[in-house]
Amino acid sequence: MWEQIIEAAHREFLDGGIVPIKENESFGFLVNRETLFRFKKADDVGYSSNVPTQLAMAYHDHDVDLFGLPAVSRVEVVYQLNRLETQVADIAVVARDGRHVAWSYSLLDAEPGVVELPLPVAPVEPRRAVVRPRTTGKNGSQSAS
Repeated sequence: MWEQIIEAAHREFLDGGIVPIKENESFGFLVNRETLFRFKKADDVGYSSNVPTQLAMAYHDHDVDLFGLPAVSRVEVVYQLNRLETQVADIAVVARDGRHVAWSYSLLDAEPGVVELPLPVAPVEPRRAVVRPRTTGKNGSQSAS
């Protein structure tokens, strides 16, 4: 099914400002030099099924430069099959951060038109414990400052 999707995408995106990018055995599509997406099969949560190659892991690590492109957003357009794998249950745009799905947006449930996708949320830095060193007083007793 993946091969059919890639072939149809090449035909569809011939002159629409979407540039196909082939790297090894993987295809991505660059939109307006801002967003890179690829097509994948996913489970019911939206987690794509990948053999854990260096490229597959790097795709979801947004600190890694891929394909020599400048900093671009990377998402996956995934298809999810029903339990018996006889029909497509959903098609969604999924953003991942490492092994975690950051957000997912169903294309089948969407209203027609342009939709603003959620922006990635910056991780919250955990509070650091404040450790105060013990000091020795003039008379040799210890006190916490």
